Amino acid sequence: MLPIDHPGAHDPEYRARRNFIANLARQYREDPQHIIPNVDYTPQETAIWRHVYDQLEETHGRRACSLYLESKRKLGISRDQIPQLRGLDKKLKAISNFHIAPIEGLVETRAFLSWLGKRTMLCTQYLRHHSRPDYTPEPDIVHEIIGHIPNFTNPDFADYSQSIGKGAVIASDEQLEQLGRLYWFTVEFGLVEEGSEIKRSALDCCRRIANSNTRSATRSIGASSIWKKSSARRMTIRICSPFCS
Repeated sequence: MLPIDHPGAHDPEYRARRNFIANLARQYREDPQHIIPNVDYTPQETAIWRHVYDQLEETHGRRACSLYLESKRKLGISRDQIPQLRGLDKKLKAISNFHIAPIEGLVETRAFLSWLGKRTMLCTQYLRHHSRPDYTPEPDIVHEIIGHIPNFTNPDFADYSQSIGKGAVIASDEQLEQLGRLYWFTVEFGLVEEGSEIKRSALDCCRRIANSNTRSATRSIGASSIWKKSSARRMTIRICSPFCS
């Protein structure tokens, strides 16, 4: 059920498509071999992907760190077609032993972070509504692939995410809130310093939060550099200790 203010809430064709793709994620969980289903994306869905990809190219040139740009290249992410999660999972496993698992939609904080503790990123496979290609009220595959997946090719970032996930498994509600905030404000709104250049600052993040109804796929570009921030790492250890090794 989509919220009444969702761009696709009153589009029966879009809702049916969302339900079809969500069912693929259910099939994955019921499959003993856990083979990620491929999605036969429509021309309209591919056009949405290309629109957002093109819109972000200039931003990536100014704001994304070199690790992110190189990771996109390694994973073969381009504007031509929407990458399949199955192929990305195979490449990611070979690079950093991280995995991808399809999910029907947004999940609560403990569940999402706990899967990171298993070195697994939960990812949606549907796309945002065509009427507002620059906006999505919840994670879609554009957000997942452009905003998150490339970062997990960095072993340090993958380890950072896993440590938070391990903590989330048995954290108290208060600790879970702290872990969620830490991940949200370092990864979703990535802080990036590369060499002597600050590509995304805390002020940028605040502005992005205040203007979160705009192009949400830009949120975590280049966030892999955050592991080099010792203060964030110390905070993770303090929150997770003693149940994170």
